[in-house]
Amino acid sequence: MKRQILIGWLLFTVSLLHADNLKSFTDPRSAIKAARNENKLIVFLLYDSNDGAHKSVFEQLEKELHILSTEFVMVKCAVSQQSYRDLFSGRFGKDLSSLPVAVVTDSTGSEITSFQGVQDDKGYRKMIITARIEGGLIDDPVKLANLRESLTTVGEKGGFLAPMVGDLGRKKVAITPMMEWKKKDGTVFTAMLLEALGDTGNFIDEQGKSIRVKFIDLSQENITYLQTKLTSG
Repeated sequence: MKRQILIGWLLFTVSLLHADNLKSFTDPRSAIKAARNENKLIVFLLYDSNDGAHKSVFEQLEKELHILSTEFVMVKCAVSQQSYRDLFSGRFGKDLSSLPVAVVTDSTGSEITSFQGVQDDKGYRKMIITARIEGGLIDDPVKLANLRESLTTVGEKGGFLAPMVGDLGRKKVAITPMMEWKKKDGTVFTAMLLEALGDTGNFIDEQGKSIRVKFIDLSQENITYLQTKLTSG
């Protein structure tokens, strides 16, 4: 256990050293231009820098986005400026009675997901994970599966950066390549086997979504393939 924790921490530290600097903006148009040029998502945050709770949300978000700087740029929006309030209430349609407000968009400025308030910081963690899943920048099915699973474990341990550490630490590894499978009833699906859960296989498709199938329901050809694969490994 200690060795696993050490390895996870070393990987996390290396990621910090190699992470690009997070690009932060105050002009939304400049952020959108940068996101388009670099194929990144945009996090807009409307907050009051003089409010301690708001500042805490900003600092935690900024820390995580520094680690994910290859995927995101950030727009810091001061609630004191009317233009920012108009952006969030008008374009994004947000109720500004609960602040801060964070909105994640694609590189065109179209909203993907959002969260607001200070009651539950896990909401901001889930927002970032959801954006990474739905933003279209990640096409590795195993990574998508790990991100989907991390949505159910946010807040268990590891603090705000747990979703990032999850990319590097305790992650699933595919047992088979992405391939076509056939069931005895003739149903065909394309997926990779991620793990064996007793008599059931947990497969993931090309979108990283889980498909659970009992091994006995697979074609004899598939069963023979798995027996060979598992015994030879």
